[in-house]
Amino acid sequence: MTKLVKIVIARRFIMKQMKLSRYLVKASFLQSEIQKILVLSTRSGVLRAFDFLTWTYLEEKRWDLLAKELLQELAADFFIVKENEDEFKTILHENMTHINTSGALYKVLQPTAYCPLGCDYCGQVHHPKLMRPEIQEAILLRTGQELSAHSYQSLRIGWFGGEPLSGIKVIEELTPKFQTLCRERNVVYDAAIVTNGLLLTEYIAQKLIHELGVGSFEITLDGTAEFHDQRRHTKNFGKTFDKIYANLLRLVEQKSADIKVSIRCNVDERNQEGVDGLIEKLAQDGLHQHIYFYVASVYSWGNDAHQLSLARQEFADREIEWLVKMQQLGFKRPNCYLPARKKMVCMTVNPSSSLIDPFGSIFHCTEVSLVPTYERAGGKHVYQAGHILSSQANTPQVDLRGFYKDLGILEYECPSCVMFPTCGGGCPKQWKEGHIPCPATKYNIQKRMILEYLQR
Repeated sequence: MTKLVKIVIARRFIMKQMKLSRYLVKASFLQSEIQKILVLSTRSGVLRAFDFLTWTYLEEKRWDLLAKELLQELAADFFIVKENEDEFKTILHENMTHINTSGALYKVLQPTAYCPLGCDYCGQVHHPKLMRPEIQEAILLRTGQELSAHSYQSLRIGWFGGEPLSGIKVIEELTPKFQTLCRERNVVYDAAIVTNGLLLTEYIAQKLIHELGVGSFEITLDGTAEFHDQRRHTKNFGKTFDKIYANLLRLVEQKSADIKVSIRCNVDERNQEGVDGLIEKLAQDGLHQHIYFYVASVYSWGNDAHQLSLARQEFADREIEWLVKMQQLGFKRPNCYLPARKKMVCMTVNPSSSLIDPFGSIFHCTEVSLVPTYERAGGKHVYQAGHILSSQANTPQVDLRGFYKDLGILEYECPSCVMFPTCGGGCPKQWKEGHIPCPATKYNIQKRMILEYLQR
């Protein structure tokens, strides 16, 4: 037997132990009367185009008819994997490894329980209460202890609400002290804020950027003024769009290149027709090259807001229309049309993350505090995981921390879903509450693949 024959036999034996990954999405279309087979590996995020014959050989595992270099590339990008690999378990393991080695301590803080808006789909109940000084000091003490006990490289603070800018005094009090903690321990400090934008004046924006270390802003606009003001009004039903938009313009004018500004548009059946106009306005005013824009379906926030949502496929189809419009108008692209690998679905699954509300209660989720639906008799909150003034940890009545463990044993769809690597399983709380939180990409991924291929 010649050396060449031995090499061929050995290669065939090795390739017999390989298979196509279960995490592949295929889309076919004609280009110049030639059939293109687009295949996306959701494990790697790589999109490849195949001719019909090559893809047929891959499906039939006729490895010997394919070039060695091609097979090596496909293995590197997880198009083909080992025959005996349980890919779902592999991805879960990779996710947990990523979470446990992230090196970041992440805290979401609600400096106030108040918000000047009365958004009709919000599940929170607001109170004119600021975080008390003793709560602030306890947060600083615990944060310092955590930074000293672990080898964190960074501390990231997320200012959340209510409306966090209604509690700007608390942000001004805490930030210098957080920054001092980080300097003393050679840890990087970073902050982000989710704000309705109503109080984001030029003065406040300058202070947040240059003094208070905020590098990321997320502001919500629910369509043009006609649509936005019907749902994101003040508690006295006053209009808010014009003031928020003027604040946004000034923020973009004064921000540096490393400051990220995202515009979120919450969409349901009532305001879907206002999204196109907002996209056009952002482009006309030159904001489209300086902000990230995305749409999100309205969902249950401890209430029945999900009943107003578009059907999943309908929302996914509309999202494609909006993506095409953004591309035509030259919007800044948030990477690409294709969803990236998501190794941490949200702070819920990260033991180094927590939310502390204005009253000192600790949670593992951003969407349960200030929501009376989750409170029980005697003031007990089903999601509360402790209190900052107590050294005793509390096991919540509804525990979300073990979400990744639950995926393999509970009746979730994730283990059999080709999109799991890109969504990480979706919102753990929504699963617990009986809502299916699958992202729009599950329903429009093939169109996204074609858009990405043509864009390239």
